[in-house]
Amino acid sequence: MPGKWVIGVLLGLTAFLVGCADENEEPSAETRRQLEKSLARYETYLQRNAGKLLHWTETIVLKVGEGSVPKAQSRYAASRIPYGRIDPVADLRVELAAYREIEEGIFGEESAVGLAPVAKGLRGDVGDLRKQIAAADYSPPEVTAGASAVLEEVLESGLPGESEPDSGTTLTTVAAQTEGVDAALEAVEPLLAEIDPDLLARIDVQLDQVYETVGEYGTFAKEPEQSRPQEPGIAFVVYSELDSEAIRGIAQPIENLAKLITQAQPEIESSV
Repeated sequence: MPGKWVIGVLLGLTAFLVGCADENEEPSAETRRQLEKSLARYETYLQRNAGKLLHWTETIVLKVGEGSVPKAQSRYAASRIPYGRIDPVADLRVELAAYREIEEGIFGEESAVGLAPVAKGLRGDVGDLRKQIAAADYSPPEVTAGASAVLEEVLESGLPGESEPDSGTTLTTVAAQTEGVDAALEAVEPLLAEIDPDLLARIDVQLDQVYETVGEYGTFAKEPEQSRPQEPGIAFVVYSELDSEAIRGIAQPIENLAKLITQAQPEIESSV
């Protein structure tokens, strides 16, 4: 008869194997149905915001062509909302690099001279991106990885003021990116609720903290009750009004959220 030590080892090994099986167990049929619906809603959200981005890009083309710098500036600021919301599914800093050139011209130099062909090219790029988003079929790992990448970009170049150095609309973009990450997380929520409900709860709490902290400096576009429609770019304070302490205060909850999403990534990848 095996000794107590051998029995203990066998019991431990059995528990380990059962645990491994649980970790690799496929989602239930009900979770898969819910996940399919949430991903479909997310794709609709992306398509709607890609359409809005194209609309604002077309108005940028129009105002740049007219040489109306102030109006081009306001349209640029408006474009940051749908831009940030679709960020989890596209490397916008690469695909839509012309935005930076336009920003430098209309804000940095306060001139639209020479920007008409740049703006028209950008309109074409945004149109292509909209088609790509409409045709895409996003998986939970892709959506989660995209949300993680956005928060990394916010911490590494957004909040340090490197991505929009001339326009002052950094917080407008960060707020929109927060909304975009929120939508991405909602898309994979049914899956995460089954495989790690505790982690999902911590993510929800931390996301609320991000909203609360960023919301101290303006009004989110998704807020339903406003005295009047907020003018994008005015809804949040300009970046130059933030001191280093304020920037650190905004960054901390975003960093905490990023860490939690990083924890969720391997769990989601192994479950689908």
